[in-house]
Amino acid sequence: MVFESRVTWQKLELELDLLSSEDPHSLIPILVGLNSVLWPEDCCAREVTREFNFMAFELASVCEGLSEKERFDQLNHFFFEEWAFRALGLDSAHYDEDDLLPSSIVDRRQGAPIPIGLLYLHFASHIDLPISLVQAQPQCLLKWVRGGKSHYIDLMQNGQVLSDHELCNWLNRFWGAQPPRSKDLEPLSGKQILNLYIKELDRYYEAHQLWNQQHTLLNVLLRLDPNHSPTLCRRGLLLKKLGYAKEALSDFKQYLSFVELHQAPSEVQLAIYELESLTDESIPPHIDLLH
Repeated sequence: MVFESRVTWQKLELELDLLSSEDPHSLIPILVGLNSVLWPEDCCAREVTREFNFMAFELASVCEGLSEKERFDQLNHFFFEEWAFRALGLDSAHYDEDDLLPSSIVDRRQGAPIPIGLLYLHFASHIDLPISLVQAQPQCLLKWVRGGKSHYIDLMQNGQVLSDHELCNWLNRFWGAQPPRSKDLEPLSGKQILNLYIKELDRYYEAHQLWNQQHTLLNVLLRLDPNHSPTLCRRGLLLKKLGYAKEALSDFKQYLSFVELHQAPSEVQLAIYELESLTDESIPPHIDLLH
C-alpha cells in the first residue's frame, strides 16, 4: 500500500471525507497530509512518504512466507530494534510539536504514543497483522486478534504481548480501583484516533499561540463533524481574533442553530455583539440553519 506524496488541502479533504464513512488501513497518509498542510514550507511529504514506503517494503520482503507469529516478531524487531522507534512518556502536557508530526518522528525515531502507535499499525497492515489501538487511556495499548483470541500489546514496552496477569497490572496502574468497561478494550475507530491526535496538537498550538495552525486543526475537525457546536464556537472566536469578522459571524450563526443565544457563554455573546457592529449584520435570538 503506497500512498501518494503530493499533498494538498483538497486531497486531505477527500481523505477526511472517506474517513467519515470507512476506516482506512492506515492513518499515516492523513497524518503526513496534515503535516504538509500545517507547515507547507518545512514538511517534504515526498521524502517522508518515501522513507515510510521503503521501510514497509523492507518489512514485507522479510516477512514473505512467514507465519503470523513470525511476522509479529519481525515487526517488533524492525520497529523497535533495527529502526529504533520509541514511544515517549505518557504526559501529553509536555509533548512538543516534534513529538507529534511525522516529518520530525521519521528523523528523530521517537514520538508521542498515538503517532508512534499509528506508525506501528501502518507497518502491521503491510504484513496482514490484525492489530488496532484500543479505547483504554492512555493510548499505548494495542489489540491483536489471533486464533480467535485477543492479545494485548504494550507499546511502551517495545511491543510486548501482555499475559493476563500483566494486563491486570496495566489496567490497575492506570485505572486504579475503577474497573474497566468491556468497551475500553475494544478498538478505536480511525475517526476517534484522529480526533485524539488533533487534540494533542491543538493543546500545543494553543499554548504557543500558533493561531494559523490551530485554525487548520479546527477546519479538519469540522470536516469530520461539520455540526459539532463546540468546535464551531472555538473557530468563530479564533477567526474573530485573527480579524475575519464575517467568517467568524458565519460560524456563530451556525453555532446558534443548535444553542440559544442567551445560553451561549458570555464570551461568545460579547463576540457576537461586537461582530454585528463591525459587519452591520445581525443574528436573530435563535436561528435554525438546518431547515
